[in-house]
Amino acid sequence: MLNRISVRSRLLLVACLIMALFAEMSYFGEQNGRNAAEIGLRLSTERMLHDQKEKLQVASHTLAEALGEHIRGLNTQDERIAEIRRLIDGIRFEDDRSGYYYVYDGTTNVALPTNHSLQGTDLSDMTDVNGVPLVVDLNEAANQGGGFVQYVWDKPGHGPTAKLGYAELIPGTTMWLGAGVYLDNIDEQQAVIRAQLEQSLSSNAWSMRLISTLIFIAILATSLWVAWGLLRSIKVVTQSLHDIADGEGDLTKRIEIHSQDEFGELAGWFNRFMDKLHQVVSTIVNNVTSLDQEARSLSGVADDLASHAKNSNRRTNDVNSSTQEMSQNISRIASAVEQSRNNIATVATAAEEMTATIGSIAESTSEATDVSMRAVDQTKSTWQRIHHLGSRADAIDEVTEVITEISEQINLLSLNATIEAARSGEAGKGFAVVASEIKDLAKQTADATLDIREKITDVQTNTNNAVTDIEAITAVIENVNAIVASITAAVGEQSKAAQEIALNIGQAAHGMDEINQSINEVSTASTSISGDIAAVSESTGDLSGCSEKVDHSSDDLKEFSAQLLQTLSTFRV
Repeated sequence: MLNRISVRSRLLLVACLIMALFAEMSYFGEQNGRNAAEIGLRLSTERMLHDQKEKLQVASHTLAEALGEHIRGLNTQDERIAEIRRLIDGIRFEDDRSGYYYVYDGTTNVALPTNHSLQGTDLSDMTDVNGVPLVVDLNEAANQGGGFVQYVWDKPGHGPTAKLGYAELIPGTTMWLGAGVYLDNIDEQQAVIRAQLEQSLSSNAWSMRLISTLIFIAILATSLWVAWGLLRSIKVVTQSLHDIADGEGDLTKRIEIHSQDEFGELAGWFNRFMDKLHQVVSTIVNNVTSLDQEARSLSGVADDLASHAKNSNRRTNDVNSSTQEMSQNISRIASAVEQSRNNIATVATAAEEMTATIGSIAESTSEATDVSMRAVDQTKSTWQRIHHLGSRADAIDEVTEVITEISEQINLLSLNATIEAARSGEAGKGFAVVASEIKDLAKQTADATLDIREKITDVQTNTNNAVTDIEAITAVIENVNAIVASITAAVGEQSKAAQEIALNIGQAAHGMDEINQSINEVSTASTSISGDIAAVSESTGDLSGCSEKVDHSSDDLKEFSAQLLQTLSTFRV
């Protein structure tokens, strides 16, 4: 049945059911609140009644014990009664002072503060408006150890009112003490509590109604919003499917995804399906277009094939004559190949001799490399010794400078000694002679030192020149060594090249053998070509018939591709 209802109607039905359920829950919630209030009121009434009973019992029991203890020392009954009347006559309790105590002996009243005229009277026949013999019942309750009696009694200013009485024997006597409280106090408190509950329920009810209304509006708005979103998603999907199914065939359309729910997932899968369908249809369109083009090309090929078949038939005749001429040319080629083979053998012999010569050159260059390396080492050693000699010459030069300075000092001292000897006169003549000799020795030392310095300078100059020459020689030898190394490398490369030449010549000789063999095979094949030409001529005739069939098939293929293109044109890709 639901399958015949639209999704919109289903969503509205669900929303109505939710709202009805919410209204029902609100109603029963309010009713449950009222029932709970009634139960609470009843329990509170029972509790207040229990409290009143407990309070009345405790007060009566306490007073009875006190009265029994107080009148124990009195001798006569009259004294006891008079004392009891005096003690309870002024006692009142409850807020409205409606509570009081009374004493009976059996069913005869002993003390009654509210009506002294009834004191000493047997009130066994006293009943309330409902016929309850209250004095008799209280007497029985007192004699049973204490108990309660509920009855109706006139309350000043209120009329008949429910009252709760309690009676208990006074210890050591036959009298019993009774007291009562009007239950309208409980009714008043109950009325106050009821009014408060009603007010609270009314306030809560209005709050609940307001909250329920707001929740109802929120649920309604949410339901409508959800329903609108679902319907919009369904409408978009339905419209897209309708566009494709109704003939528009627009495969480029996609569903816009606005949510991450099931409809969003459905739209995503639908878009993926449309992508694949778009690719498939596009591929088919392209293939059909290509097929149409190929069909047209095939028709042209069939025409060309027929034309070529005719040309092939004509050319086979030309080929037949050409094969005969080719046989003659093959014979001449075979002779030329044999001559080339002999020439290659000669070249191979020369290549082997060149390889041997290059090997000898390589050995010589290797020896030259070793000699140049030893020369480089020897020049380096000589350069080090000369450099050491220069260093020693520098040291000697420094020593000569010291000797020169000493001779100058000695010359200066001898001059001073000569001056001092001249001042001393005769006493200093001997000292003057010694000073003169010292001066001569100092001069000779200076001259010898100068000569040594000049020779040392010549040694240093020659040493430096020798160092420079040795360095130049070393550079030349190193260049020679590098050139020899280059020559060695080049000779090695030439040796490899010569070996490759020999190898290639060998391969060429082998190739010439194969060419010779191939020429023989070609000669044999040319003989069979003549026979094949006849078969080709026959095949070209068959090819003409096949080309006509291909032409008819290409026409059918063009017609089929045109129909398929017309069908696919309904889709927009």
